[in-house]
This record gives sequence, structure tokens and C-alpha cells, in this order.
Amino acid sequence: NCPRIELTAVAEVLRRVMIEPMQVYMGEVPFRAGGSQELSITGRAEGFDVKSFKLADPNFTVELLGKDKVDVSGDMLNRVRYRIALKPDAPISRLQSNMEIETTDPTMPRVNVMVLADIVGRLRVNPPQIGVRMSQPNEPFLAEGFLEARDGQPFRITGLEFDPGASAAGPDLRIVLDAVPREPGSRVAYRIRVSGTTPQNAGQIRGSVKISTDVKDQESIAIPLMGFQVGPVQPVVAPGANPGVIS
Repeated sequence: NCPRIELTAVAEVLRRVMIEPMQVYMGEVPFRAGGSQELSITGRAEGFDVKSFKLADPNFTVELLGKDKVDVSGDMLNRVRYRIALKPDAPISRLQSNMEIETTDPTMPRVNVMVLADIVGRLRVNPPQIGVRMSQPNEPFLAEGFLEARDGQPFRITGLEFDPGASAAGPDLRIVLDAVPREPGSRVAYRIRVSGTTPQNAGQIRGSVKISTDVKDQESIAIPLMGFQVGPVQPVVAPGANPGVIS
């Protein structure tokens, strides 16, 4: 009467170590403002604790706030709380570091937390890098990016320079730089135009557009320039055919 019975098995697998937040991202932080964010580590192991931690980037500091117990789905678990702080003198850049945490849980003796912050000044580069599409040698090209003031206050660009770096194109890449206001008569945002002629030789192109401004702490800004120059298209010649004869 009942030759076959189907059973459904359901299980909830609980985390042994819970990190909140999973990633410490402080967002855009104004230069010299500093910032901080709390981090908590909670464990299910008996007598759970953090034995040590290491955050290599000297622009961040770690402070132990305390240890307590917290109710997680009806279980009282040990929790360790820290404050991750960004130093006010951190440079204008994107900072990214890994915090290594050693715990007393034998099944998860080490956990990692990514710590990030974007330290920004008055000026913003958009997009962060300028891409150049090059298909054929000795052809004109144009690429552009924007440099704008976050606070809406006017500023001046006092100089432009292209640094080819270790680009495979090297001096063969002929570049012309120009900066014009995005809106006529305005000095709040500029259009940075990169034009020139593609190099003769194929290869990867890397360099940077160096901009000089009258803005304190951002007197010099470098925008990466990236691209790739493919080789000239070769004609397809049938086996045995004379490439110098057009039939």
C-alpha cells in the first residue's frame, strides 16, 4: 500500500565566527578629516576570544573597545569589539589593507577583514583613468576625462604633461594635451583632452597625464592613461598565390 516514502531534510548551518561588518569601508573621507568604524567578531566556540590581530597599513589604527556577550538567535555568545580608525594625515589616495585576526576557535583559527578608505581632496578625477582605443598605426585618436571641484569652487589648471612611463609605445606615441572648461566661462570643471597619432608598433600603452593646479594639497594630479595598439591588418594570401599580382 505504500511502497515508497519521500522525506525532506532541512538543516540550518550556523556560522561559527560572525564578523560585522564583513568589510570595513569608510567611503570617501575628506583629506585631513580622518574617520573610524566599529568592527565586532562573535564566535560560537566555548570561551571564544581573539588572540591577536594585524593590520599592516600604518594609515589605520586598531583600538580594542571591549568584550561582552550578545544574544544570537537565543544563544549567548562571546563578542570582541574594535574601532578601526583612519589617521588624519593619510594621503589622498585609495587605501586598501587586510586585517588578519587570530581566534581561539580551532576550526577557524584565522579570519580576514578587508579595510578600505578613499581619501579625497577638493578635486575629483572622472573617470579614474583615461582609456585609449587604437586600432591602426599612424591614425588620429581622441580620448578625454574630467577634473572637477567637489565643493563647486573655481580653480585653475597651471600645467599639463604626458609621462609615457614604461609604455611599449615609448616615444613613438605622439600625444597632445588640452584642458578646456566643461562649461564656457566656468572654472569649476575642466575637460582633459588627450589627442594624437597612434604609434607604428603594436603593444600595450601605459602612461599618465600629469596636471598641475593651484589647489592646496592637490598641486599635482596624475591620471593613468591606458590602451593597446594592435598591429596593422595583414592581407590574406592564398597558398601559392603571388601577393604582388592582383587577379
